[in-house]
Amino acid sequence: MVEIHTGFFADSRGKKQMNELMKVKDAISAALDIGLMVNAGHGLNYTNVKKIAAIEGIRGLYIGHSIVARSVYDGMEKAVKDMKRLIEK
Repeated sequence: MVEIHTGFFADSRGKKQMNELMKVKDAISAALDIGLMVNAGHGLNYTNVKKIAAIEGIRGLYIGHSIVARSVYDGMEKAVKDMKRLIEK
């Protein structure tokens, strides 16, 4: 199993973010090609998670920090439901 670091994707914008997204996709593809299970995470939040969640082959996403931060204002149940809704789209 491997975790693909998505922090550079999460921290970038515009064309640079698209380049970082391609790097994430390439890393996931390479990992799957050699038989690894793939997780991804770091810096994922409610505005950027959909692009990563849409990539085929990801087993799990690490998004705890964003959920916990939002739960301070919205409560844990709503924060989790909102994130799950974004991932499932």
